[in-house]
Amino acid sequence: MTYLMRPEVRSTTLLLLLIASTTALADPNEVARQAFFNIEADPFSIQNLRNSGEQLSRAQEAAPNEAWVLIALSRLYLEYGYRKGSRDKLSSYRAAAVEKAREFARQACTVAPEQSMSHIQWARIQIITENYRDAWEALNKAHALDPDDFYPWYYRAVIGLTMKDPVRAEAALEEAERRADAPYQIKWVAGRRIKLARLQDDFKAEETHYKAAIDIDPMAPHPYGNYANFLRKHKRYDEAISYYEKAVSLGSYPLAEEGLRATRLLKDASQR
Repeated sequence: MTYLMRPEVRSTTLLLLLIASTTALADPNEVARQAFFNIEADPFSIQNLRNSGEQLSRAQEAAPNEAWVLIALSRLYLEYGYRKGSRDKLSSYRAAAVEKAREFARQACTVAPEQSMSHIQWARIQIITENYRDAWEALNKAHALDPDDFYPWYYRAVIGLTMKDPVRAEAALEEAERRADAPYQIKWVAGRRIKLARLQDDFKAEETHYKAAIDIDPMAPHPYGNYANFLRKHKRYDEAISYYEKAVSLGSYPLAEEGLRATRLLKDASQR
């Protein structure tokens, strides 16, 4: 899927400046856990990342070695390090941010090996750095600790897609979909089904899943832009223009604006 590039306010410098009140927290671990899931749910919102950073700064000061503090810090560093492109590739991130995220994830696995999300976050880093065997082992540990959890199956599907193994990916997506309950988890599965259909050269299924992604969150601009990219690729220019226009109307989306301009030119050229 195509993702919108964030402003440079995501720099590590800003992250380190997000130091809030030193007032003791009733439960730093729970504050950090909530911050983690807030980041998961809306990683594209700068305000959400700032708020989560402030919460984590307080939690870290109060309890620097708590499991969820370390897990959430690892997740936050990844988001501040993300630039653009596939979220599964190292080239999409600043290397220093990934290394910092790896450090926190490693600490989480050390201090809280009984916490399944420690291993999930470690697996996420391993996928990004293409250490798929280590990622798979970490996911197996997480699954053993929490067999009903969404994440081990979802990231197994990610590995299956990366390794171009549609059978493994489809089986894992089925299990992930059964366990998905948060809206963002449902969107994640829909996005991976698009990739699975593309891997299988099933254009009809790919289009069906693009439309399904729009139906899941009709006020989000990116599903419209992604479907427009698909339509442009298949030279369905009028439809592509319509979906690019919808994407742009829902929020700032430079890539959709570029796609809209390019598609209009392609349409004009095709009519000459």
